[in-house]
Amino acid sequence: FPIDCPMEDTNVTIKAKIRNKGQTNWFPFLSSDTEDTITLSTGMGELPDVIDAALRVMLKKEVSLLSTVVDPKLSTFFPHALATAFPEGEQIEIEVELIEFTSALPIAALPPKEKLQRAKQMKSEGNELYKQGKIALAKSKYKKALTCLGKGYEFSEEDSYLATEVKVSCMLNLAACAQKDGAFGDAISWCEKVLGYVL
Repeated sequence: FPIDCPMEDTNVTIKAKIRNKGQTNWFPFLSSDTEDTITLSTGMGELPDVIDAALRVMLKKEVSLLSTVVDPKLSTFFPHALATAFPEGEQIEIEVELIEFTSALPIAALPPKEKLQRAKQMKSEGNELYKQGKIALAKSKYKKALTCLGKGYEFSEEDSYLATEVKVSCMLNLAACAQKDGAFGDAISWCEKVLGYVL
């Protein structure tokens, strides 16, 4: 993919509108959506999956026409006035324009201190998603935090201690996510990994 796509979880500024498939009249997609733009975060459950996935491979100023079916999750993003116009199971089209996004350096290119900061941010975002019951998204954030920290060889002694704290916290959180999902074997596996750091 081109390097100027928002592949990473990031803030995006978009315009979005919706219509019944085959119709000509468009409606604002979100209650805050007017002719002006709206800014949201990818990877935080703020956008329907179909839009989130499309934005990650779009270029700035590019417009995409998405065709999908209204499901319960998608319908929660509609303004109240549109709920009856777009009932569950209805085939719809969504037009999305990517106005702007915050570029982020690939993790491998970051200096150690920034990797640690990125990991802390990912963990914090994961915690917020966990509180909201968005377990799959929370797990993704915790795993990305662990990827940021790698094996930890490049950190200074002080930062290495902090990195280990973040790693242990993310692993325990992943164990909690696995328990929520009923994946008790995975929960045990994450706890065993934690023991490797604290013993």
